[in-house]
Order: sequence, then structure tokens, then C-alpha cells
Amino acid sequence: MTILTDKNVNWREYQKQLIDRLEKYKTNNSIHLVAPPGSGKNYLGIEIVRQLDHKTLILVPSLVLKQQWLKTIETVFLKEKTDLAELSDLIDRPKEITVETYQTIYSRLINEPNFLQKEKIAVLVLDEAHHLKKSWGELLLRLKAETPGLVTVSLTATPPYDANLQEWQQYQLLNGPIDEEISIPQLVKEQVLAPHQDYLYLISAPNEIVDRYEQFIQQQAQVVETIAASDEIVDYLLEQSFIQQPKAEEGFIYQSFDIYLSSLIFLQMHGYQMTDEHWQLLGITKSQGEKVSFPVFETQHMIDLLTYLYEKNPDMLLFDYLEKQGWVAQKRLQLFPAFSEKILNQAPIEKKEAIVRILLCEYEKLGNELSGLVLTDFIKKEVLFGKNGELDYGLIPIFDSLVPFFEEELALAAICGEFLIVPKALAPFFSQVSSKSSEHPYFNVYTVIYPNEQNRAQALAILTRLVNEQTIQLLVGTSSLLGEGWDCPAINTIILANQSVSFVQTQQLRGRGLRINGKGKSTNIWHLAVVIPDLEYEKQIDVRRIMKRMGYVCGVTFETQPVVESGVDRFNLLSIQSGKEIAVYNQEMLYWSGQRKQLPVFWKSALEKGSHLTMPLIIRKDQKQSDINVKTLILKPKVESDSAKRTRNYWIGASVLTLSGLLATAITPAVGTLILGIDGAAVLFFLNEKKLTAAASEYWRKKIWQKEIKQIRNFALSIIETFIKIGAIEPDAFDRVTIEATDQECLCYLAQAGYQEENLFHGAMKEALSDLQTPRYFIEMGAGKIVGVPEFFARNKQTAELYQLSINHYFAVRSELIYSRTLKGRKRLVQAKISMTKSAGRSAQKEIIRKSIWT
Repeated sequence: MTILTDKNVNWREYQKQLIDRLEKYKTNNSIHLVAPPGSGKNYLGIEIVRQLDHKTLILVPSLVLKQQWLKTIETVFLKEKTDLAELSDLIDRPKEITVETYQTIYSRLINEPNFLQKEKIAVLVLDEAHHLKKSWGELLLRLKAETPGLVTVSLTATPPYDANLQEWQQYQLLNGPIDEEISIPQLVKEQVLAPHQDYLYLISAPNEIVDRYEQFIQQQAQVVETIAASDEIVDYLLEQSFIQQPKAEEGFIYQSFDIYLSSLIFLQMHGYQMTDEHWQLLGITKSQGEKVSFPVFETQHMIDLLTYLYEKNPDMLLFDYLEKQGWVAQKRLQLFPAFSEKILNQAPIEKKEAIVRILLCEYEKLGNELSGLVLTDFIKKEVLFGKNGELDYGLIPIFDSLVPFFEEELALAAICGEFLIVPKALAPFFSQVSSKSSEHPYFNVYTVIYPNEQNRAQALAILTRLVNEQTIQLLVGTSSLLGEGWDCPAINTIILANQSVSFVQTQQLRGRGLRINGKGKSTNIWHLAVVIPDLEYEKQIDVRRIMKRMGYVCGVTFETQPVVESGVDRFNLLSIQSGKEIAVYNQEMLYWSGQRKQLPVFWKSALEKGSHLTMPLIIRKDQKQSDINVKTLILKPKVESDSAKRTRNYWIGASVLTLSGLLATAITPAVGTLILGIDGAAVLFFLNEKKLTAAASEYWRKKIWQKEIKQIRNFALSIIETFIKIGAIEPDAFDRVTIEATDQECLCYLAQAGYQEENLFHGAMKEALSDLQTPRYFIEMGAGKIVGVPEFFARNKQTAELYQLSINHYFAVRSELIYSRTLKGRKRLVQAKISMTKSAGRSAQKEIIRKSIWT
């Protein structure tokens, strides 16, 4: 493009490397870059526009970003001042380069889908592309569809990894696959971003919340017991033709096998016998079936069964009951509802105390060097006008809780979109932008300022300057105002006092403290979670929120010899349960936060161990379920001879229900006994008569695990070989397959892989190693073992056959490729899955996770 030049730009090394690879990314008419705040994302975007050299429309989510783009183009990249005429800030007057907001495009072009083609716009730049999941994205997809050959350039710091499947698919359809990700650890290494650490502070829930949680669990247990005991379900199922005449309903059964199986298990639990036909459709004879453990009636079976029943007969009395219990809402099933987060977060006093304690500890270490930011969701301005705020939580209540502790040591301020609060001595700085101001109603050394609507951005700019100068040292703000696009390099302590689980918002909020300030700063980032004492951490709702929030976030581990990795393993939550342990955990977090001067050393040590982020699959042995002898309960219901229903041709023998089955949703064993007591059932004994010695058990565990590792290797080689054959991955990838194993976990990754290579490989590997669902093609390997063909290879028979050939080679088998979308194929799939279930007892249970590690 003749109006742009890059002669005024000194590119950093990571930027040069990315620019050198641009030609490779243009092959599918999309360039999709992930780059954190501070990485020069706008500069890279403009350079891509320069190299593409076509008429361009740049879209941004806010007026502030619009002005940033225009200013950068004009002051850094514009070749001549006269070329300014080819730069437009209005979509109604498009020029060689036009910069506009998504909002304007949406309102202006919603009825003009051929606009881009009409104006001969060939390049569409989508800044902060994570916004494009719903209505904006739908419009842009229409515009893109009407513009053949259009190249999209998508830029974001935070891809919506945690969006729902539909939103993620739309996001990828519009933006294309991610081509390159500039990682935060890489920018810390190059001293573009500050060393930082995330900390978790646990808040013990008050007794009122604990009591309500216990009531909730008891209520849910009663609901489960009522469902499990329902004669109405029994009567309805006994009328269904797939139960009465299973052979005649073979097509339905193999199309909806989960419904069939759930129904059989439920009826068996109520004392009904299965006929020869029922067993035959399970792929085994009656005599064979009576020798094996029938599948357990677990949570998923209940979900499958209730979903089917609600679809077929929503007028059942059971559903009226479930609606009263909150399991049906707005004519939709809401099965196994979670404990309300609204109730869980009714701990305002405890939360505010936690914020004060954290900041007191930070102030003790930093003194006047503290530059703190507390971000929250709500304002609660009614507290400012006289409401008692003790039981409120938001900007004003948090500010009020901080003032008594810090007003003599630090200058505090608070800001939201409507007003700001500053020390009275600083009020003159805002005299030109305020429509009115008044003395704070109960802190007379503070002033409340209401900026003019036109001057709110200017008021924020003045406040930002005062924070950067450390004239203001502690700021409370709303996440909506300061969460995205706000730059204040002085910030070195952040408390995320908001409730969002979103990865996108979390990264945006964390980013407020990552910019360097020229003083060698390090940043502490705090997360708060309310926990219920004496409850395992996996069941802690607020901890799960933090786990989801931090799932994709990288940081250094809490060790003197740290590594850089993503996920929540580094927070070591396994030991958290009692109130005492919570207090000890918080002390540990506060200790590590006090090692701020060591934080750059920890980062340097961790980064010296590698050169880039990889995202291996981690296959982890599940210690809780890897024992050979699984404890089970044996149930023998008493059949009533005078019951008409019980005289039909149904029978129940011994139904085996594992302790980790239906009641795994936080329902206690005592309640489980109630449910198992249907029809006078009695718990007879634990099936654990022949205990293996500890040494023998450990020996077999190791043998099974070694076999699993060998299988992981064979799958990895089969997958890579197939990708190479179809040209999706470079031929040298075969030599880059890496397997690293300990006695507890196995890491599998593709060394020195690009983003797309890594995603292709790991996606296929995760499919290959996960429990079999409903693959388009599957491979029978003999001895009752089947494996699914990963989705990428299952798109057509030719690539599925290539994968089969690789499986044959590395597993040394003669296999059969089967298409599952026919009745015959579905039948084979179901029977093979049942066969595998029978022999699953000797397989090591495993957990498959994925996280980033610096290697």
C-alpha cells in the first residue's frame, strides 16, 4: 500500500519472526493473531495491512481504540502528510484505509450485506476479535459471505476459549484458525511485560451459608431418591415397545442406545427381569449377562432417562414435582442444579475483610511504592446516600472498608462510569471536567465528582495520570470501566473482587497490571474464593469458578525452582478442606506474595529452562480409581409375589452399584443407602473378599500403566503418520513426537510445533485417548477392542482408511474399519462398547488434561 511505510518502526525479535511467517498464514484468506496487551498488536496489524496492499476496513469495539488506530497510522506508518486524505474515520466515506467501530457497522450495514464488495474493500481487520461471538459476528459473517476473496485479519489478546461450542464455532468461522500466539511468558522474557504472580485467597463461608448449603444437599438427595423410587417411570417404560418388543425396535435401540440402557437399568433396579431378546440386543446371551456386572445406574443414566421422558411425556406428575424443586424451569429440564452462586457470595463482610488484609500485607512490604487496584462488578451507590453498607459488596462498600485503614498512609480513590471519589486536595485537577461535585457525605476529606458526559474520558485520563504518578496509590474501580483498554503502567497490585469466570475478562483485568513502568516492577494479582469448610475442593463452587477462570492463564509455580505452566495445579488445592487448612493456605499465599523481589528471579530461572510454550496432553493416572479391587455394594431387592407388575417376565439378579456412581453428585453414602433400599433392598456386603497384597497391587498397577504408555506412543505415531500422509503436518513432525512419562503421568506433545500443528495433533490425540462416544468411523482391532477414528480423519473414508493402516502398523493388528451411521454399524459399535465395558476393570483409569508448559 503506497500510503504506508514501516521505516519508522524498530521491530522486536518476536515481531520480526511473526512478520517473516505472514506469507504462510495468508493461504486460507485469514490471518488470526493472539497477542497480549503491550505486545504491539496494533503495529503488527498495520504492518499486515501494508503488506497486503489492498483497500482496508479496520473495525474496533470502542471510540478510544478507534482514535488509537488512527493516531498510530498517522504518526508512525503514514508515508507522507498528503496521504492523510486516504485515511477515513467514517464508514459513510470509505477511503484507502477506513477505521470504524463495530457498533456503527452493525447499525449502518445490517441491511446492506454487499457493502464490502460494492466499495471494493479487500481486507477486513477485526481488532479485539473476541467480541465477535453473537450479533456483531453474525453480521460480519454475512458481509464476508457476500465478498469473495476477502482477507480477514483478526487480532485479540484473549480468544474466547471458554465460550460455548456454538459461539466458538462462529468465532472460528469468521476469524479462521489461530495462526500465531505471542505468549505472555515470551513477553516477560523479552522484558516487554512485567514479572507477575497470581494468588488465591480463600474466604470461609459464614455459618448461614453453610447451613443453606447443607439444606440444599439434603433437598437434592430427596429429589434423587424420589426419582429413583418412581413407579410412574416404571409404568411408562413398561408400556414402551422397545421394552416389550426389543427385537422389533432394533433400529430405535441402536440409534438411541443410551435411552435403552438407562431404561433397562432403571427397571432392573425395580425388580424386573430381562428377557433373552434384551440380552441379545446388548450383544451377549442371558447366561453370559448373568455372569458379568451389569452397568451401574449413574448420574448420566438418570439424565438420559429423564431427558427422554420429558421429551415424550412432559405431563408426567414427576415433572410437576421436579418443577417445584427447581429441576424444571421455563419448560426446560435443569437437572442436578448447582448451589446458587448468589447465595454463596452473600459473604460481604468476610470478602471486604479479606481485601483489607491483603492490602495491609502488600502495604507492609511495599510502603508508599504500593500502587493498588481493586476491581469489582457493582457500584452500590445507594450506600453513598445513606444506606447501611455493612452487608453490601461493591465499589462504595469496598472503598468505605479501606478508608479507615489507609487514609492517613495512602491517597485513595474510586471510579465508575457515573462519578469518581478523590481526596479533597486533588479535586481541583477535575474542575474543568465536572458538572458538579460535593463533599463526601461521611468522609469529609474526600470529594465526589460527577463529570460531564462528554468529559468522562478526560476525567479518567486525569485520574490515570495521578495513579501513574503515584499521587493516588489505591484505586477501587468497576471492571466494566477499567477492564479493557485502560493502560496504567504504575499498577503493581490487583485484587479481582469480581465474579466473572470468563477467561476473556480475567485476562483483560489481569492485563491492567502487566505493563512495565521503567522501574523494574513486579505485579501481584489476587483472586478471591468463598469456600465451605469441610467440603472437598472439587465440590467447592467458587473454587471451580477460579479454576475455570485460570484454566488458560500461565504463571510460575510456587517453588524455589519454578516452572511456567497454565492451569490450577500450581495452586495446590488438593489439601484444602477444613477451616484450619484454609487459614494455613492463606498464610502460604501471603508469604509467597511477600517474595516480590524474588519474582523476577523466579521468572528468569523458569524461562531459562526453555524457549517457548508447548501445550502437551497430560495423561494422568487416577489414583483414586486405579486399585484393582473396587469397593461395591450388592443389592438384592425383595420381589412382592402379589404384585401384578412383578409377575411379568422380568427379573433382577444382583445389581452392582459402585460407590462412585449415582451418588457422586455430592450426595452422602447415608442417602445412597436410602435409595438402594427401594422395595426392601438390603446392603449385604462389600465385594472385597480376596484382597491383593499391597506389593502385588502396586506391581499390577505399574504393568497396566506401562501398557498404557506404550498405547499412547502408538496412537501418537499413528496420528502423526496420517497427518503427514494427507499433507496437514510437515514431514519432520514424525521426529518431533515427544513422550515423557513418570509413574503418575505421561506428557505427549509435538516439539517445536506451530499453533495449528499443535492443535491438530493434540485434538486428534485427545479423541483417541478419551472414552469412545459416537464416532463417524471406528476401528475394530480384535479381542473386543475398538478405537474411534478422530474427527479430522473421519471426514471421508479415504483418510479414515489411512488412519486404519497406521493403526494396523503400530499396534501390530489386522483391523476392520466400520462406518457407524448404518444400523449394522451402530449395532457393532454398541456391542463393542459393551464388550470393552466388561473388561474395563483391569484398565488403569486416567485423566486427560491439557495445559501450557514452557519447554
